[in-house]
Amino acid sequence: MTSAHDIDLHQFLTDRLTDASPDLLRSLLSTFIDALMGAEADSLCGAGFGERSENRTNSRNGYRHRDFDTRAGTLDIAIPKLRQGSYFPDWLLQRRKRAERALTSVVATCYLLGVSTRRMEKLVDSLGITSLSKSQVSVMAKDLDAQVEAFRSRPLDAGPYTSQCRRRPRPQGPGERAGGERARPGRGRSERRGLPGNPGNRGDLRRGRGRLVGVLPVAGGPRPVRGAIGDLRRPRRPRVGDRRLPARGRVAEVPDAL
Repeated sequence: MTSAHDIDLHQFLTDRLTDASPDLLRSLLSTFIDALMGAEADSLCGAGFGERSENRTNSRNGYRHRDFDTRAGTLDIAIPKLRQGSYFPDWLLQRRKRAERALTSVVATCYLLGVSTRRMEKLVDSLGITSLSKSQVSVMAKDLDAQVEAFRSRPLDAGPYTSQCRRRPRPQGPGERAGGERARPGRGRSERRGLPGNPGNRGDLRRGRGRLVGVLPVAGGPRPVRGAIGDLRRPRRPRVGDRRLPARGRVAEVPDAL
């Protein structure tokens, strides 16, 4: 029997993130890989990209592209080129499977819990990158934390808003009328993602307004509704052939000639 302690939490989070949004995982992986290669190239050059420094010993000279296969799809990796010598991320391209597992696990954890210097140090150690100092890892962690936070709080107005209504009976006490609660994911007036607009008034629901109470577009102002599907309909009248009227249904099946 499998216990809760036997579950690999990092693998579980990675699988959930991959299934939920493979495009998001690809973007985060590209961001982390670019940050690691950029930091390593800056270390070899002796100064940051575009920075004027007396300690600079080399400079960049464009990029060369390579494909990197991940569980979320193929990434187009831009490897920095140097004017003198060459740079090759062997920790990424020679040990592809190991690097992909380590990167995906850390990316999923950082997306849910935030980027920290300690997590980035563990990632650098697991990948075998020895040319980065602790100060470089700390600066890289701050930059990645800002980018991951931008991913997490990104606007949701890129496509149509999809609302999935789920109704569950509300506990009915003495003197209370029967009702229900509906949960809809979205953004409320406080611009925080959650379950906004759970009206308990059945009149609002009949008028079709209850579903959108408290829900605002993230940007661009009000937008037209393409389509609405509701589960509140007037009861349909029984028709001949329905199971509700078995006797009338049988009579209707008898030919007129009989």
